[in-house]
Amino acid sequence: MQTIYVDVLIFINMFIDFFLLMCVKKFLNIAARTRRVVLGSLLGGVCSLVAIIPRLNPVVNILLAVATGALVVFATFGRCAAKAYIKRAAAFVFASIGFCGISILFYNLFKPSKMVISNGIVYYDVSPVLLILLTVICYIVMRAIQKITGRQDSKNQIAEVEVTENGIVCRFKSKIDTGCNLTEPFSGSPVIIADKSLFANRIQIPQQKKRVIPFGSLGGSGLLEGFKPDKVCINSIAAKEEIYIALSDNTFTGEVKSLMNGDITV
Repeated sequence: MQTIYVDVLIFINMFIDFFLLMCVKKFLNIAARTRRVVLGSLLGGVCSLVAIIPRLNPVVNILLAVATGALVVFATFGRCAAKAYIKRAAAFVFASIGFCGISILFYNLFKPSKMVISNGIVYYDVSPVLLILLTVICYIVMRAIQKITGRQDSKNQIAEVEVTENGIVCRFKSKIDTGCNLTEPFSGSPVIIADKSLFANRIQIPQQKKRVIPFGSLGGSGLLEGFKPDKVCINSIAAKEEIYIALSDNTFTGEVKSLMNGDITV
């Protein structure tokens, strides 16, 4: 019977959850700070203590895994729309199930003496040197997959935007596009294109602030209604230059429903 050390169990599963959460973050283009990912992985590591209790019923085990995954995702990425949250939680749970499946296959093929799988939790009694080596390998593999699939580091792609107008604050994520050079035609100020749904009819734009902003792209050209808000913060930093918001009707797919001029600086 393999002895399970609680500190090793927590650390190993924290390590595993960190890379699974980073994969979810990168593939779904979620703007989340690394410290939040560490917090979520720490919570996942603590939840791995379920491995030391008596073997659970498979149905209970699955329900517990889903509940734990949902909790870890909330701790890591915070609040968001219900649809986006379900998508994030599902991605993390399926990634965890996939990792566990690969671990079970590895265990059945090679029967390593220092490996235990209990209640869906993987335990390895490995040396620090081997763990560091595995970390490097995982990082290289993750970067290779990211490059092959064309995914870029979400830290450089996605920004947290906070728009304040008449005391009302709306927060959303915006994709930074270096190919987007849309500006307000009279002032030359950069523009952030945002789906109208992000404001959910909360902000009433005064008539004197409204602007018509022309745009052109490979998909066509047209006019967007826009305005200059009282204040714009990007990644919690107040923008030093004037920034206009252009409102779009249902032109965005996916979780991020905004596009930012790549020339915007804070």
